[in-house]
Amino acid sequence: MATEAPGVEPQDREAIDAYEAALEAFAEELNLVHISGGTPSYATVAAASVRPRLTTTGLNEMLTGKRLPTLEALLEYLRVVTTPSGLDKPAAAKFRADAALIQEWRGHWQDAKLIQRRAQAANRRVRAAARQAHDDAGRDAEALRTEAHAEAERIRTSAHADGEDIRARARRDADELLARARNTTAPERAEPHRTESTGVRVGLPPPAWAGWPGYAPRARCWRSPSWRRPRFW
Repeated sequence: MATEAPGVEPQDREAIDAYEAALEAFAEELNLVHISGGTPSYATVAAASVRPRLTTTGLNEMLTGKRLPTLEALLEYLRVVTTPSGLDKPAAAKFRADAALIQEWRGHWQDAKLIQRRAQAANRRVRAAARQAHDDAGRDAEALRTEAHAEAERIRTSAHADGEDIRARARRDADELLARARNTTAPERAEPHRTESTGVRVGLPPPAWAGWPGYAPRARCWRSPSWRRPRFW
């Protein structure tokens, strides 16, 4: 029995199964004729055939139930297999099979042929249903691929936007930290200066020798122009 395809109607399945059973029974009957004729080899039967010329491949398909033979090939097979073994080649070529046997097998073949036609119509419907199912599956798969690509693009765009936001926040945080660091640095030391009266530097501690005997701060000096001597007061 063939594997059931999706979408096969019950009547089509029955027609296909009926033909497979009929073909198997037809091949069994042919094998009984072959055995009763002495089981000649396929090559011997093919060499003795006249019209139509039989082939070993065709005989193998006929006797194994792979294919229903044509009516002409069937009748020639029956003629060759039932030919008496004592006849020479010219006489054997002119031999005619028994009319009753021919009539019986003609009816068998017609019955099998009718079942085959029903199965062929069912097979055409099954193939059409299989093609339709294949096309539908292809469209569904394409729709899924398109949807998946769109979702992936949406995720990529969202991730890119999130990354830009994170980078912008990081830059703002870094700028704030840098500005805060600049504002919290230590103030600069005041520049030392001298008083107008004594010329002593203010803002710095006195030198170590300030306490020595005879030490006095140096008086402020006003320097006159170059042609004058400096005066002190």
